[in-house]
Amino acid sequence: MSSSIIPALLFFSIIITSLADESPIGADYRYSNCSQTFQCGNIANIGYPFWGQNRPEYCGHPKFLLNCSGQTPEINILSQQFRVMGINNMTYTLNLTRSDYWGTYCPNDYENTTMDYDFFNYTQNTQNIFLYYDCQPVYISPPITSQSIEFICDNTTNGNSITGYYVTRNLTSVLNLSAICATNVIVPVYQGNAQYLESNLSTSNLLGAIDGGFGLKWNASNSECENCVWSGGQCGFNKSTNGFICFCENGAHPSTCHPLITARVKTFDDDRLSASSCYLFFILARMNSGSGWAEPNKRMPSQVESNLGLMGLNPARPRGLGSGYRTFSIILIAIAINK
Repeated sequence: MSSSIIPALLFFSIIITSLADESPIGADYRYSNCSQTFQCGNIANIGYPFWGQNRPEYCGHPKFLLNCSGQTPEINILSQQFRVMGINNMTYTLNLTRSDYWGTYCPNDYENTTMDYDFFNYTQNTQNIFLYYDCQPVYISPPITSQSIEFICDNTTNGNSITGYYVTRNLTSVLNLSAICATNVIVPVYQGNAQYLESNLSTSNLLGAIDGGFGLKWNASNSECENCVWSGGQCGFNKSTNGFICFCENGAHPSTCHPLITARVKTFDDDRLSASSCYLFFILARMNSGSGWAEPNKRMPSQVESNLGLMGLNPARPRGLGSGYRTFSIILIAIAINK
């Protein structure tokens, strides 16, 4: 081995030793509080960026407060309520449906769906359907007839029944419903449900498409949170700086628990770095046990594993490797992130 690699190995060994410490006495209370997921309505194991119920506000993002008063969680986006049907931490997506349209296509008020595009975007499998209200009679040539896309709303505010129409695409060029209807509302639904409705026109299928909801992808410092979790921290929000913060066992940090995670490694070229990494792994594995190898049942700290699961991350972790492998992995992660 080239003698020029030895100083670098010693340098990394010092860093690894400093990172290998276990939980300090009196861990930061925010780290402890944000380590706990919560249940909201019928959805369990909810974490960042969501908060509500008994979960403190600093453990989530201000835009992601969940109302847990009912069986199904609700979230407010630009003063419009949505039922949260599902949360997928792996893809950062929500399955939502409008609360005012739940179980009906005749709400009390006719308002278009609003969206905060600073934090949310529709998923690719979401499309709009168009609902027209208080319409005049219209003739539509077969095979689509006015009866097949017509619905009646009886529970209007003035007590009168009104006629409405629905379409799964914008038909202004061939059928200008806006000219014969008082108002219209755009409601997002899953594309598959819209296509089924288009092939099987009925008010029951219309209701099924609306209640099936739509997909929404969130962005609440997703990459920063992932790096924080990889470093052993818990994601949160700093109201003083109005930005992301990483809660660690030893206190709060702007991005990660270990600065090494976000530092770009430029010491070696790829081949020499790879050789050094392999040599370090061999040394650390032997240092973990008096017999020369790691203990058979030693595994990562449970808190780190739960953090990765909360973020939807489930990397393969070789068993039989102790804290040396954990800290060595942190270095490799830092290199991979910053290459």
